[in-house]
Amino acid sequence: MPDAKRKPEFANPPVAEVALSAQFAPLAGLHAAHMGILWSLFRDQFPNTEEQLPLPRIMERFEKPEPPVLKFQVEPAPLVPRCWFFNPDGSQLIQIQNDRLIHNWRKLANPATYPRYRNLRTAFERNLRMFEEFVNREGLGTFRPDQCELTYIDHIEPGTQWKNFDDAHRVFRVWGEPAKDYLDLPSESVTFDVKYVLPGSDGKAVGRLHVTAKPVYRLSDRMPMFLMTSVGRGAPLGDGVEGVLRFLDVAHDWIVRAFMAVTTDAMHAQWGLRNA
Repeated sequence: MPDAKRKPEFANPPVAEVALSAQFAPLAGLHAAHMGILWSLFRDQFPNTEEQLPLPRIMERFEKPEPPVLKFQVEPAPLVPRCWFFNPDGSQLIQIQNDRLIHNWRKLANPATYPRYRNLRTAFERNLRMFEEFVNREGLGTFRPDQCELTYIDHIEPGTQWKNFDDAHRVFRVWGEPAKDYLDLPSESVTFDVKYVLPGSDGKAVGRLHVTAKPVYRLSDRMPMFLMTSVGRGAPLGDGVEGVLRFLDVAHDWIVRAFMAVTTDAMHAQWGLRNA
């Protein structure tokens, strides 16, 4: 497990979005009409709504992969949409479908203050407990979490340390500067995708950490950026909401450590590293 004593923070982190998610056994009793009743519980803080297609279920597996088998299956169109409830400026939203609740924070203004994980965790816990109470009160089924997910999306913009994608080695430790004696060509694009198995207290796998980075251009002004995504996903570390929160705390610690490990000291200084 990560060392809880060391929790580096940044004065100006490049965080653009955070999502805390609990997936649970599908609620067969949850119908579209219940979404309107559910919204009434969140409406004061999240007065705006949208409907989206449901997200597919996803589970981290650790068994040896089986040979692929071609299957054909016809499924009925989903009757219950994924509903978004979001606050007036759109910076925070709740996504709910019949097997998942997600709480998102999004950086929509520049500058915008990242509210920090602990504050988002508190809001997520409150909303998840409200949802669990609603499910029990309405008799919609058994609230049984089976997968948790914490996602961080970082927009790493150019500055004093890097100007174009050929400077990837100045941003990421995992990308070394190429030997120009052999290949004196600028890199047009640099992408990496790393997966780590997260161990539990007994050493057995409890989840995975997925870390990816890819080059993108900001739509508003075509400025180059690295889009870095870190996802910690796995089974709850215990029953109910408490088990979900325990896994998210572990995932957060590993995400912070991975971010420190794959990005350079120079970038840490640019983002205002403290408490390291």
